[in-house]
Amino acid sequence: MTYFKLPGGRFASESRRELPALAAAVVRFMGAGSRAPRAAVGDALEFAAKSAEWSRSVLSWLDIDLDLTGTDQIDWARPHVIVALHEGIIDPLFLMAHLPVPLRFVARTELKDWPVIGPILEPSGQILIEPEQPHSAARTLLRGGRQAVAAGFSPVVFAQGTLLGIETAFQPGAFALARAAGVEVLPVVIAGTHQVYEWPFSPVVRRSRPVHVQILPSRVNPKPSELESEMRHIALDNKHAPVRRFDPIRDGWWDDYRFSISADYPGLASQMAKHRSECVRA
Repeated sequence: MTYFKLPGGRFASESRRELPALAAAVVRFMGAGSRAPRAAVGDALEFAAKSAEWSRSVLSWLDIDLDLTGTDQIDWARPHVIVALHEGIIDPLFLMAHLPVPLRFVARTELKDWPVIGPILEPSGQILIEPEQPHSAARTLLRGGRQAVAAGFSPVVFAQGTLLGIETAFQPGAFALARAAGVEVLPVVIAGTHQVYEWPFSPVVRRSRPVHVQILPSRVNPKPSELESEMRHIALDNKHAPVRRFDPIRDGWWDDYRFSISADYPGLASQMAKHRSECVRA
């Protein structure tokens, strides 16, 4: 393992031969590539366009083996609430690069402290919430999401609320927003991105990894549990890229974070419930 440190953090490569290209990609992300979006932060639509261009540039440096389907099925002329699976910190890059619409992302407030993207989140109109305070988070999500839709943007909600793995269940906020804003839900299945950059579990960055992105037909007022199950099965059945699996013994219990395990995984759900019960008693 070869480690390298840049202003945005500490990264690692599994191969010395990959190090120059990986370092270039990370620099592109952490430094020069971010200047274009930042320069356009005062103009929301220009910011979205510059961010898409920047994302495509970063992904090209990472030489992603991308399997992308479904873009031709969607009416891109109208906003949607985009519900995407989440397993890697670079998931937003794929959405910005390949969805031909201006996006607004729902993100945790803690990201404001990140060295590169943090300072531009609020000025660019991203919707920042604190999921561990569900009532205020719901109000902020609905208010910010409706404003985004009214301005012609499609809000992106990673409905699992975490990148721990495929076993985590959908939270209801995205679906409440779609109803409140009067728009359809656009599901996007993502798999394989955890292998490109494993943060927060590892600093390893990898090039030429397979990633699967599948855009499903939009739908009106879907049931969260049914859509969650459908998207999970598609992710698990895809032959191009593996999904991330959550193992609390390996990954940690994430006690300070609000998430739940799908009923499709009763063993893991029971394990998590037992741990949380023990934490409460302690």
